[in-house]
Amino acid sequence: MKSKMWSRFISCMLIFILMVTAAPISVFANSEGDSRLARVDFSTDVSLSSSFSPDNYSYTGRVSSTISSLTLTPYAMDSAVSIQVNGNGVINGATSSFINLNTGWNYIEVRVTSLRDNTVRSYSFQINREEDINNADLTSLVIENAEIDQNFKADVLRYTGKVLPSQTYVIVKPKAHSNTTVKVNGTYVGTTGYHLVDLNGGINTITVVVTASGGATNQYEIILIKPSPSSDAGIKSISVNSKSYSTNGEAFVTYIPEGTSSVDIQINTEDSFSTIMLNGQKVISGKIVNTYLKEGASVELPIEVIASNGTTTKSYKLYVIRQANTTASINGSSPESTSSGSGSTLSSSAVTVSSSGEINVFDAKGANAIVERSGSVRTYNVTLNTESISKAINDSPRSNKLVVDYSEMITLNDKLNLTIDSNLSSLLRTKNIPVKLMGSIGNVTVDLNKMVGWNTGGSISLGKVELGANFDKEYIPETNFIQFTHTGSPVIGANPFDIEIKVFTEGDLKFANVYGYDGAIFDVVMSTSGVNSKKASNVKAGNYIVMSFKKSFTDIKNHWSYTLIDFMAKKQLISGYPDDSFQPDRYVSRSEFTSMLVKALGDKMKTLNNSDEPFKDVEENDWYYETVNSAWKYGIVTGLSSLEFVPDTNITREQMASIAVRALKQIKSASSISDLQANNILSTYVDAKAVSSWARVEMATAINSKLIEGVGQNTLASQALATRAQAAAVVYKILDQIDAF
Repeated sequence: MKSKMWSRFISCMLIFILMVTAAPISVFANSEGDSRLARVDFSTDVSLSSSFSPDNYSYTGRVSSTISSLTLTPYAMDSAVSIQVNGNGVINGATSSFINLNTGWNYIEVRVTSLRDNTVRSYSFQINREEDINNADLTSLVIENAEIDQNFKADVLRYTGKVLPSQTYVIVKPKAHSNTTVKVNGTYVGTTGYHLVDLNGGINTITVVVTASGGATNQYEIILIKPSPSSDAGIKSISVNSKSYSTNGEAFVTYIPEGTSSVDIQINTEDSFSTIMLNGQKVISGKIVNTYLKEGASVELPIEVIASNGTTTKSYKLYVIRQANTTASINGSSPESTSSGSGSTLSSSAVTVSSSGEINVFDAKGANAIVERSGSVRTYNVTLNTESISKAINDSPRSNKLVVDYSEMITLNDKLNLTIDSNLSSLLRTKNIPVKLMGSIGNVTVDLNKMVGWNTGGSISLGKVELGANFDKEYIPETNFIQFTHTGSPVIGANPFDIEIKVFTEGDLKFANVYGYDGAIFDVVMSTSGVNSKKASNVKAGNYIVMSFKKSFTDIKNHWSYTLIDFMAKKQLISGYPDDSFQPDRYVSRSEFTSMLVKALGDKMKTLNNSDEPFKDVEENDWYYETVNSAWKYGIVTGLSSLEFVPDTNITREQMASIAVRALKQIKSASSISDLQANNILSTYVDAKAVSSWARVEMATAINSKLIEGVGQNTLASQALATRAQAAAVVYKILDQIDAF
C-alpha cells in the first residue's frame, strides 16, 4: 500500500515539474506597467561588454567569424508588453527569427512597449562579427581597359585577356577583406585600392598577392596579350542617320532637314583598334553616337583617327548641311551624303561664359595643344587664345573662373602644361579670376593674385609622377602620385593651389586622406570628399597622393566610441600610445584637447588676436605652444585667468563645450541663445544648477548644436572631467557638421 502511495506521489510530482517547466516564464509578474527587460538570451556565445542589466540600454559585443546569424529571446519584467526585435514582433519569452550577421558591426534593437501605460524602452546591441584571420580571398577583381576571358570568382586564381594595341596601361582594382594586405606586382595597394600597370607588347603578367593577418596567402595571376600595333588610320565607312557610304577622301557632306538638332553618326575604321575623336569626343568604331549640332545652316564636325600604334593620325571633316527642302536638286541631282578629297580648316568656336560665370575652354575652343611624346607618356603643351578669352571676360561681368578642360582628351599617363601670356595673366589678376586646369587624374585651381613673377606670363602643370617612395605598412596608396607645379613663386605666406585628385577605388572616400610628399616625409593634408575624388584647399605646389591610413587601437573594440575613434585614427586626427592603446576613458588635459581641436580645424579658422598668447605658464619650448598660441589667436581659448592657461590640468566637460562652441562659431554660423533659452535647454537635466554661470549659454549651445550629450539618465555632469573618447567625439561632431571629410 505504501509502495502504491509512494508511486502516486512520485507521478504527481513529475507532472507538476513538467507543468512548471513547460509554462511560459513570467519574470517579476507583479511589475505592472514596467517596460524594462529582465534578461536577454542569445542563441550563440556573444561576448558582451557588460552583463545585462534592466537599467542599462546600450551594449557592445562580439562573436567569432564562424557565426553568420543568431537569434535572441527577450524576457520582460511585465507580461503585458509588446516586443520588437529589429522591427519584427516577438512574443515575450519566445525566440526571435534569425538575424544575419555581416563581418564587422551589426546593430540589433530590442524595443519594449508597455500595454498598460505605453512607456517604451529600447535596448541596443552592437555586435561585432570578427573577421576570419586566414581568409586571403579577393572579394572582387576588376581590370580596367582590358577584356578578360571570364568573370571573377574568388576561388579562380588565373585569368587571361587582351588589350588594344594602343593601350599603354591597365588599372588593376582588387578588393579584399580589411584584415588583409594586397600587393599588385609587388606594390602595396589598399583592400579597396588600385594600381596602374604599364604594358609592353606581347605577353604581360600581372600578379595580385593577398596575405591574411593569420598568414594565409593567395596569388592571383592575370595574363594580358597586347597585339602588335597598326599604322592604318583609315575610315572604312561612315553613316549619318542610317545613310551609309564608303570613303575615298577626307571630307564628307550630308544633308538633313532644317530644324534638326542632332544626328546619329556611325564610323567604321579599317583597323578596329584605332581611336576615333569625333568633334573632340572619343567614340568607338562601329558604335552609333547621337551628336548634338550647333545652330547654323552648315555644321562642321572634325574627325581624327589615331592608328593603334598611337602615332599615326589622319584628319577628316564631316559637313552637316541643313536644307529647307531636302528633295530639291543641286546641279540636277538629289542631295545625298558625299565625300571629297579636299580638306578644310578647322574653325575654332567662340569662347562663351556659362550661367554660373565659368569661362569654359577646350581644345580647338579657346585653346590649342602641341603634343610631345616620350615613351608611353605624352605632354600636352596648351596655349590659350588670349583674344577670344579676353573678349568673353570683358563682355560678361559675371565671369568668375577660367576652366581649361582636357580631362576627356588625355589619358592617366599624360601630362598637362598650360601657358598663359602676360596680357591674359594681367587681365585675370585685374578681374580676380582664378584658373582651373583639368586633367584625367586631377584638377588644380590657381589664384594668380597669390603669385609673383608672372608679369611676363607663366605656366601651370599637372601630371602623374613616379617617385619610388617607400610606404610604411599603415599607409595604403589609393592613387598614384600627382605633381602640381608652376613658374614664379607664391606671395609670402600664401598657398595658391586648390587641388582635386581623382580616385578610382570603390570604398568610402571619407576614410581616405590627401598627403603631401617632399621626397622623404608624408604630411597629411586636411581634405574633403568629392564625387570619386579628394579635394584640398590652400596648398602649395608639390607631389600629392591619396592614401588610407590603416590604424587600430587595442583597447577600443568594445567601447561605446569604437566607430568614432577608429574613424578619427584613420584620419590621423588623434593618436594613441606606444603600446597601441588609446585609453579612451583616461582624462584629457586642457592642452591636449586644445591641440586636438586646432589640428583638426586650424586651417578653417580666422585670426582674431594678432598678438601672441599672454599666458605665463605656456612657454615656447612646450610641445603644445604652437597650438595653444594659435587657439588664442583664433579667439577660442581665454585661460582660467588672464595670465594662466593651466595646460596640464584636466579639462572639464563645460570647459570643453565652451571651447568647442567658439570654434564652431568661427567656421559655421550657430544660432545665438539667450539666457532664458539656455535655462530652458539645461532644465531638462537634473544637475542643471551645477553648470557654472559663465558656461551656461555655451553649454546650452553645445547641446543645441548636438556637440555634447548627457552622460546618464538626464545627467549633464558639467563639472566632471572629460575623457579622451568624449573629446574625440566633440571634435568629430564639429567636423561632421561642416562636411570636413
